[in-house]
Amino acid sequence: MLMTTKEKSRPTFRIKPDFRKEEVQRAAEAITRLDQKFPDAGCALKHDNPFQMLVAAILLTQSDERSVNLVTSRLFETYPTPDVMMTANRSDIETIIRSTGFYRQKAKYLIETSRILVEKFDGQVPDNLLEITQLPGVARKVGNLIMGELYGSTEGIQVDTQIHRVVERLGLSNGKITSKVEHDLMRTIPQEDWPKAPYLFGAVGNHFCYAKRPACHACPLKDICPSASSE
Repeated sequence: MLMTTKEKSRPTFRIKPDFRKEEVQRAAEAITRLDQKFPDAGCALKHDNPFQMLVAAILLTQSDERSVNLVTSRLFETYPTPDVMMTANRSDIETIIRSTGFYRQKAKYLIETSRILVEKFDGQVPDNLLEITQLPGVARKVGNLIMGELYGSTEGIQVDTQIHRVVERLGLSNGKITSKVEHDLMRTIPQEDWPKAPYLFGAVGNHFCYAKRPACHACPLKDICPSASSE
């Protein structure tokens, strides 16, 4: 039986009972507690369709959701579809998205990605990580964000600096690079929790687990976190 591209690109991870047992239990307890603490945790990027989500995710690199949301309303009104954006004047897009940072490179990515969507994917956003990460401006972290938001994907877990910090302090990974951290989390967290896990860990980082002087005393994970301060 032939496998589709999506099937070929989707690894299946099953947590073995004897694999990282302590970490698996700690991760499960952390997700349960955080789900209760932050029931609305999720993607805050404003979008009405897959193309808009893709564009917003590309703009999010080296920026934040608030900054992206401030520019996308005008951007989507001016360039509502890939076939319109692919013919845009790059300087016009740069003017709109300037406040998100790295605007020249991002404008180039948006135009080129739009062209590829039209020419290769009939104007549709790919529904698998292998193809979506071939688009300009879509690295694996961005791809995981898009796949999780659009398709409830279980192909990976998005990891950024903040998520890396939180899971390292929780003892769920000692990886120094994003790919190693993601692999550790994929072996530790059940697949059905992959889409929401980054948002939950991100919420901890925003509210408690600061880079400097974390508020361990108020964190809902303080009693299961190996790095929690007793102060």
